[in-house]
Amino acid sequence: MKAFKCALAVIAISILVFSCASSGGSSGEAGSVVPISWDFDDPSADTAGWRVATGEFWDYSGTAALSRDDATFGNGMLKFDVDFSANSKSEWSEPKIRTSVGKAVSLKGYSKFTFDIYYNPELSSSGGFNSKVIAQYGTGTTTESVGSVINAQDDAGNGFLKATVSLPIRSSGSMDTVIFSIAGYLTDYKGPVFFDNIRWE
Repeated sequence: MKAFKCALAVIAISILVFSCASSGGSSGEAGSVVPISWDFDDPSADTAGWRVATGEFWDYSGTAALSRDDATFGNGMLKFDVDFSANSKSEWSEPKIRTSVGKAVSLKGYSKFTFDIYYNPELSSSGGFNSKVIAQYGTGTTTESVGSVINAQDDAGNGFLKATVSLPIRSSGSMDTVIFSIAGYLTDYKGPVFFDNIRWE
């Protein structure tokens, strides 16, 4: 009988773990939401589904390349090679990246989109970065949030600074696609920026 009760407990725990891992943006029983996140810890996941959204750039003439990087900081990061040098007089020069969430996810209960960014101030002589996130469902925009100029303070090593940025959101709609951008503000930055711990909370 004791063995049977243990087996039932294991099954119940397994069902609970599976439910939490697969529910994406579902609200929990206590009103909380399960974070949707990308931490790039799995080398086999490459860029974890993120890709350059080439056709959706705004006032950006440089090249843009997205890749996975495990060497620069000793752990997996999303590396975005950008070149704002031809648009250094623009107050909003915007290359974008995007990913599919894989299914429709309700945004009810989420209040912010957060990410860690790493950049090297020696790779520019002026300006800085803004940020923007767009949640889409089908071809329509569910919500959009824009952040002010990013001011990184933490020394991440290798000449890079780190900032954690949160963009506030308010929506009860659904999304199946995320479009994310770092927009150059009067900058000639040319080189890589890195992202980690991208998440909806």
